[in-house]
Amino acid sequence: MANAADLIQRKQRSEFLSSIKKTLNKSIEGNPERISPILTLALNDAATYDKATKSGGPNGSIRFSSEIIRPKNKGLSSTLKLIEEAKHEIDSYSKGGPISFADLIQCAAQSAIKSTFLASAIRKCGGNEEKGALLYTAYGSNGQWGLFDRQFGRMDANEPDPDGRVPQWEEASVQEMKDKFSAIGFGPRQVFCLVIL
Repeated sequence: MANAADLIQRKQRSEFLSSIKKTLNKSIEGNPERISPILTLALNDAATYDKATKSGGPNGSIRFSSEIIRPKNKGLSSTLKLIEEAKHEIDSYSKGGPISFADLIQCAAQSAIKSTFLASAIRKCGGNEEKGALLYTAYGSNGQWGLFDRQFGRMDANEPDPDGRVPQWEEASVQEMKDKFSAIGFGPRQVFCLVIL
């Protein structure tokens, strides 16, 4: 049974998460060409995870200059700057301290995916934003997207992750991709879901 303090904390978390999403959506709407790079940024940050050593992963290490300049992250610096600007705004209204890059990068990817789904829903409704938003709500934000909401709490890395853990996606063979995702702990089903996104 929840007591009043639990309910207040839940409400505050929900309001904070809603504010974060509004800030990210505003950034993404103003820069729709950044959707694909945001997803790549989040993937490359998370793809450093190594299941065998339980190290790396979505820990915000991609923000370090020695990691963002790697060939695998080519062209992602301006997207990281967009994330940094959003972080600055979010930190200005956060009552619980600064948000970690680890959380923010993954939340930005989720917002980017949702924004593409909303844009697609509006297109399917002949450009009618009201009908598109209704379709999005039916199948998006209040439907399947709720399954992807996670609690915040990822800690930022204190140093870059080791080089060589992220393949050069454009040049990687199918086997290299399978090996990479297997090292992360993904099976064929999870890889398929990533591919169709």
